Amino acid sequence: MLFGKGAGYREAGFEILSVRAVAAQHARSQTSSTSSQLFETRDVRPSCFDDAKTPEETTVYGCDWPSANQLVSGPCLIQLPGCVVVVPPGGSAATDSLALST
Repeated sequence: MLFGKGAGYREAGFEILSVRAVAAQHARSQTSSTSSQLFETRDVRPSCFDDAKTPEETTVYGCDWPSANQLVSGPCLIQLPGCVVVVPPGGSAATDSLALST
């Protein structure tokens, strides 16, 4: 129920340092090479990565079903149905024939 300084419970014998959630969703429509799309630029907006006081101009890409063999360089955000992929400065993300990989 508490977060931040003072939220630890030393007597419990453990401390949670990070939490990760993974989710999957079945596609609602048929997916194939004929339904794939190129990333389109949807926006450019400031986003914070390492320093909350210094936001970086970040390109926002998006599509409903990305086609294979696309490569984007960070910093950028990729909007997909149900999620956003964050590509940090200096990073890159590529699509293969099955999924988006970072």
